Amino acid sequence: NPELDAIRLIQIDRLIREKAIRHLKDSGLRTKLFLNMMPNFLSMIHTGDVLDLKEFTFSI
Repeated sequence: NPELDAIRLIQIDRLIREKAIRHLKDSGLRTKLFLNMMPNFLSMIHTGDVLDLKEFTFSI
């Protein structure tokens, strides 16, 4: 069943991300945590859209 397979893949992906985020939080590497999470948040918000880099400004 393709729908069930997709759900399993999403669950596995979520578990891997949660474990990676937990590891980064425990190690105190907040910069790496932000850089790894931000693309995932953007992809969840903007699925199917063409992203314009001018929309996003970051101050360092």
